[in-house]
Parts: sequence; structure tokens; C-alpha cells
Amino acid sequence: QQRAIAYAIKPLAILSFLSASYVVYHLLVQKREKLKRMYHRIILGMNIYVLPYAITDFVGTWAMPVGTPYRVGAAGNQGTCIAQGFIQIICAAAVPYYYSSLSVFSCFAVRNSFKEENYRHIE
Repeated sequence: QQRAIAYAIKPLAILSFLSASYVVYHLLVQKREKLKRMYHRIILGMNIYVLPYAITDFVGTWAMPVGTPYRVGAAGNQGTCIAQGFIQIICAAAVPYYYSSLSVFSCFAVRNSFKEENYRHIE
């Protein structure tokens, strides 16, 4: 059961990484002109933080120190565990702020009939 839990998240982490990579690539390389809109800049920022979080989710228990009780696949050391934890805390804190920024943006956009020049000052 622990093995299933430890490895069940890996395909989801891969999907998350691939989708965030596509969004970042799409906005920075293919459709750079979309970054003129606040909505796309918020989405870009959020997906930039999803990338390292997805990587740390994929690495999962592998970064935990060898011999950690009740953890299947622990193969790292204290340094890898601390680094992974630091990245996860930073990214886990940033993504909800981007989601809330998206909500605030949506509120301002609806109130101003989607005329960005009326609410650009909040950025």
C-alpha cells in the first residue's frame, strides 16, 4: 500500500509538468504577444511555479534520507530532503496567490467590462 501511494503521484506529476511546460512554452515562445494581457501574465507566473513543484512531486520519497521509517523508496540524504521541502513550500505558497490574483483580476475585469486600461493600475 505504501508503494502504491509513493508511486501513484508520479504519473500525475508528469502530466502537471508537461501541461505547465506547454503553457510556459506557448506564452514565451509561440504567442509572446499574449503577454500584453494581464490574464496571460498571471497564468504564466502560476505555471512557472508549477514546474518545480511538479518535479519535486515526481521525485517524491526518493529525496528522503535512506532508512527513513515507513517511507518506500527513500534514497536521498538530508540535503536532498531539505532542498525538496524548501522548493515545495515556496511553490505551494506561490500558486494559491496566483489563483487568488486570478480571482481578483476576474472581479476587476467584469466590473470594468473587460477594458484592461481601466484596471491596469492594480498590477
